[in-house]
Amino acid sequence: MTILLIRHGRPDIRTDQCRTASGWAEWVEHYDRAGLDPALPPPAETLAVIRDCRYSVCSSLPRSQESATALGVTPDLYDAAFRELEMPRPGWRTPKLPLTVWLFLFRLLWLLGYSARCESVSDGKARAQTCADRLAALAATHGTVAFVGHGALIWLIARHLKATGWTGPRKAPRQHWGFGVYRRPPQP
Repeated sequence: MTILLIRHGRPDIRTDQCRTASGWAEWVEHYDRAGLDPALPPPAETLAVIRDCRYSVCSSLPRSQESATALGVTPDLYDAAFRELEMPRPGWRTPKLPLTVWLFLFRLLWLLGYSARCESVSDGKARAQTCADRLAALAATHGTVAFVGHGALIWLIARHLKATGWTGPRKAPRQHWGFGVYRRPPQP
């Protein structure tokens, strides 16, 4: 059994802006609707690894679906449960910081339990575990399954797979179009 965890391509959205936290929340909404940056197509290595996949899954977000299409895959399952893990969206009007700072800060705060207007860390981890279990069940049926999805969710799915006996890379893929191959012998 094999599960491919493939991070989506780079979204076509500016990330070089400074915003308040309330502006960050607005930017996240645009990010979730953004398509792919045509200047960064999938690399040959990622195209090769998905070629023999028998079943594929993506989220309901455009960048996941467009990434699957760019990889030459027609997803068998589109599911909102496979969307990115949510991040806090407070309404603070100050300070104004670079988007990359908000991203780091809010992901860290979320991991520490802060969840303003988003799912809690325990709910996010439970959802990731459910997604990992679904992928494992699909791999048991289809042999090779690919999930074309989102960075933080992939990170938690990979952790759960490894904790349940799957082998794979030490670190989950972080770069756009990055992938990890996770394997487990069939259970009797």
